[in-house]
Amino acid sequence: LAPNACLRVLHIGDLHMERITHREKSVLKAIRELSPELVLFSGDVLNLSYLDDPIAQSHAIEFFSQITAPFGVFGVSGSPAVDSSEFFSRLSKETPLQWFDNQTLVIAQKSGFRLWGLTCSHNPDVDSKYIEGMKSQNNFNPGNFNILLYHSPDLAPHASLLGFDLQLSGHTHGGQVRIPGFGALYAGSLYRKAFEAGRYRVNGMELYVTRGLGLEGAVAPRVRFLCRPEIVIWDIKGGEVSTFNLNLKY
Repeated sequence: LAPNACLRVLHIGDLHMERITHREKSVLKAIRELSPELVLFSGDVLNLSYLDDPIAQSHAIEFFSQITAPFGVFGVSGSPAVDSSEFFSRLSKETPLQWFDNQTLVIAQKSGFRLWGLTCSHNPDVDSKYIEGMKSQNNFNPGNFNILLYHSPDLAPHASLLGFDLQLSGHTHGGQVRIPGFGALYAGSLYRKAFEAGRYRVNGMELYVTRGLGLEGAVAPRVRFLCRPEIVIWDIKGGEVSTFNLNLKY
């Protein structure tokens, strides 16, 4: 990137909302204070136990209605079992959140930055074919800073060979329960603990896997242990990339 190119990106994921609580209010307050230029959501809006709850749905719409950014608020759907196309479509119609369903664009007034949003099927072999098709149809320029938004980290070994600079993902929740010196007891990834949470370098591509904000629901335990929820700010500048996490307390 040119020395004067810069972009402040906020990454949030795995909201798994039930109701607007102190947690959601803290997130909204932090977003306002951090003043991101671009907000990216990597999927999973509702708690698995509240998918058909009209109150949870209305609170999720209220939450995303309060998030704005100069260059847009974009999101990819998460696990198919969590983010139905019907509800995600409703979100994109009633809030500033724009559903990035296998789409790409150059970020307005930031010509060196291109955003790619890919819908997750949890089959990286299949999804990598979609992203290859998107690249061929959209004149992929390796001179851009190419950001890939995708729910699961499992696409990283494929995406890293396709010229992307940064992949933002979630899904694992950091395991929710972590043990000192070992990390996550379990990480929902085809690669198990290889991409459980945090920042990785994969074949020259940066990957960040957020621990997310919520709890899975259904049969999964409603607990986090040594795995605080987080939102992440990226300050991307010509010649360097710096990041810091903003950890949140419930």
